[in-house]
Amino acid sequence: MKNTFGIAASLALVGMVQSQTVSTYAGIQYQGSGEYNATANNNLDQEYFSMPQSLAFDANNRIWVTDQHNLTILDGTVSRNRGGYLGDPNEPGGIGYDNGTGSVARFTTPAGVAVHPSTNEVFICDRDNGLIRKGSKYVNSTQGTIWSTHAGQYTFLGKHADGFLADAYFSSPEDIEIMPNGDMYIVDFGNECIRKISGGSVYTVAGKPLTSGDVDGTGSDARFYAPMGICIESSNTLLIADRNNKKIKRYTISTGKVETVISSGLDEPTDVVYAEGSIYVIDRYCIKVWNGSTLKVFAGNATVSGYTNGNLTDARFRNLSHAAYRSSDKSIYVCDLGNNVIRRVPLVLSPVIDFSANATAVSTNQTVVLTANCFNTSTYAWTISPNTYTLQAGSTLSDSIVYVSFNNTGSYTVDLKGSNPSFSANLTKNNYINVSTIAGSKPNADFMASRTLTAPNAMVQLIDLSANSPTTYAWSFSPNTVNYQGGTTSASRNPSVTFSAEGNYTVSLTASNANGSNQKTKDAYISVQLNNVEQPVVLYRLFPNPSIGPFTITGFENDQLLEMHAVTAQGQRIALQQTAPWEFVLQGPNGLYYLEGILASGHRISLPFVKLD
Repeated sequence: MKNTFGIAASLALVGMVQSQTVSTYAGIQYQGSGEYNATANNNLDQEYFSMPQSLAFDANNRIWVTDQHNLTILDGTVSRNRGGYLGDPNEPGGIGYDNGTGSVARFTTPAGVAVHPSTNEVFICDRDNGLIRKGSKYVNSTQGTIWSTHAGQYTFLGKHADGFLADAYFSSPEDIEIMPNGDMYIVDFGNECIRKISGGSVYTVAGKPLTSGDVDGTGSDARFYAPMGICIESSNTLLIADRNNKKIKRYTISTGKVETVISSGLDEPTDVVYAEGSIYVIDRYCIKVWNGSTLKVFAGNATVSGYTNGNLTDARFRNLSHAAYRSSDKSIYVCDLGNNVIRRVPLVLSPVIDFSANATAVSTNQTVVLTANCFNTSTYAWTISPNTYTLQAGSTLSDSIVYVSFNNTGSYTVDLKGSNPSFSANLTKNNYINVSTIAGSKPNADFMASRTLTAPNAMVQLIDLSANSPTTYAWSFSPNTVNYQGGTTSASRNPSVTFSAEGNYTVSLTASNANGSNQKTKDAYISVQLNNVEQPVVLYRLFPNPSIGPFTITGFENDQLLEMHAVTAQGQRIALQQTAPWEFVLQGPNGLYYLEGILASGHRISLPFVKLD
């Protein structure tokens, strides 16, 4: 049976308004600097930041934030001071380089911040003191963070020296990342180079100290010009925002090689974030995204500053500083330095929710197929009221396709809630399914299969759709090289079967009750093929395969796609999210699938696909 909604109808949803809202996560917006709270603990929306510089997430998804003179941790709905002066940063004693616990410590424009992945200790670039500082892990709000000097000697003017931690010198260290093995990489802004802390020593690994330029090369042959930001791209590569060269560069750890990744289209890149397979560049008034071939504005406006929350390109920022990505809600958090707030920029669109039924006027106990036709949705939650219904064929209320029969006459309301890591939305259709009964009627037999194109010995679920309350069922196949699975038989309502041989199988269902019987036959209904292809020889390509995100299918662009879904090895159908022409996302668990499509030309396709996280 074709999905009655289908891909053609689904495409109409692309034009619908989809909210991907930029919001203020923490802070009171103002311009300038110097505002402060004299209290250590404040609600997120009541916190004053003074030129927030950088942020990082700890193992518990709490956010460490540096600003002009102190550090806070955003813990749930509360912002807690964890180090630095609580008063006016411009007052005498507001800055310094004192170690100690909590507000006893002093900093001078702390910038980049990172949390050790194993110990949960926090490390910061104390920029104007030329130091790398260390804070003890956050335990609770009453146990203060203990601050110490991890590397470097104090210097306001900046120097360069490698060596043991206590002997090294930095010049305006701007940003820091910590690898899983504990090695630290620091953007040494004033020295125009990249430094590494490992094994108790400091090394210069890329660039020549105090020498600016724009050169790709290995080690000291490379050149930067006011590098600002750094992020981990992989276990062997780091990305660097080379601000004054208006480029993003890649540093390969194993070889020491520096190469340009994004060479044009940037204005003033202050940081770079690698997330979900793309590179996001913090570029003064906006965030740009690079997908490997194209650079475009993702959020904000490249030439217009301001302070506006809202849909991505409607949002406005003012002098963005550093940023970090949180995978738990698939969002970039960025320090909006010019507005003195922390902004949240989700990478995932809000769900667009719709669903359909193969029939809305049915008889009691007749199975209805509810199909989610959603975009940007990773989890589903169906609610049906009243609750006098029965789920069929092993389906659950968290599936994208639900098979359900209704026990009583009357009208049933159906609600579908769709969620992703950033947002949720729902759609309610009141009195959507209307159930009646006709006394003395024999069944009207009907059925569908979870897949009609399959391979030998792959599971296929047959779903009874018969009206007028059958009490017995009799299934038959021609040819009869069929094996019933999971304890089902030819008398089961919804049997599971595999096919031993290739070929086209005719399927018949005889449904009976006390008033008589009725048979439904579908000739050559299920095609079993070893290569799972029923079409002329055409070069089809599915890439990437395996995939951890969107994938693209090429080869039938000149045909019209009527229906597309994924089928598990157990025969369960899963709806696909279409994100662009011929680009799809499979919101299902890891594993092997067959992607089945029906084309307007009459051809059917089935392509093997492996999904990975």
